[in-house]
Amino acid sequence: MKTTSKILGCFLAIAIALSASLPAFAAEGRKLLISPIESRITMLQPGQQQTGEYTVKNTGDVALTFDVRAEALDIQMPNYADVYGEPAMSSATLLANWISFPQTEWTLQPDQSTTVAYTINVPSGAAGGAQRAVIMNRMKSEGTVAVERQAAFKIFANISGNTRVNAKIAKVSIPAFLFRAPIKTKIDLTNDGNTDEWTEEKMTVKTLGGETVYEEENSHVVLAGKPRTVENRWDGAPGIGIFRVTQTVNLNGQEMDKSSLVFIVPLYLIIIVGLLLALLIGRIVISARNRKTRRVR
Repeated sequence: MKTTSKILGCFLAIAIALSASLPAFAAEGRKLLISPIESRITMLQPGQQQTGEYTVKNTGDVALTFDVRAEALDIQMPNYADVYGEPAMSSATLLANWISFPQTEWTLQPDQSTTVAYTINVPSGAAGGAQRAVIMNRMKSEGTVAVERQAAFKIFANISGNTRVNAKIAKVSIPAFLFRAPIKTKIDLTNDGNTDEWTEEKMTVKTLGGETVYEEENSHVVLAGKPRTVENRWDGAPGIGIFRVTQTVNLNGQEMDKSSLVFIVPLYLIIIVGLLLALLIGRIVISARNRKTRRVR
């Protein structure tokens, strides 16, 4: 029995060491950096004029020229992939037609920034409900230098009038068992109204001792008439461990909290422990048979 315990301890130590040495990867940065990446306008009035701006920076090592243009913004179900186009693709993507620019082309040297200004002129007869658009920042070729070809600045707005706000949290899910990182939570959202709404999310991960090891706040848009499932995740979770995970979501005053223990147990460790248990049970059975045989004699 002592030998079996020592073997199991060695396997556990090796498993922890292997899981701690898993590599991490970082995504390569873009040549054209936009900040911020979107604008959320809670409510616009028909006939209203609204101005806005964002910053574009050349983070590469060569000069580049880019121009801007407003396009319709929609999404493709079921994965909520962005779809850009012109002209407007639906009644909720007319916003692109209302955007104008005092300047549409710039040349930036390495590490140089500029401000892109835009104006939204809402027609007096605009219908109430969601509107969305994207300003595409397209770079022109600079010889044979490879650069990011375009970057998007998204604009979400709700127009006052006959609006229906009906976005809801349907479900929050946290898996109890995982074979490997990351730890992920899933949030199912619905929106039967005609306005785009935004969530407020917070994911907290604690050890069994109560120490917070990861915490992140996030926000996702739920487009009018478009149900959505979103994830929050901790990519830096170790390869083995037990954690208390809490996911909080707020949407239009509706709040939902869920907390659960999450076990991260690699599949190979489960197999090893299963084999050791089978070996242990086998030894116990054999020992019991041997004792019974000796008594019969």
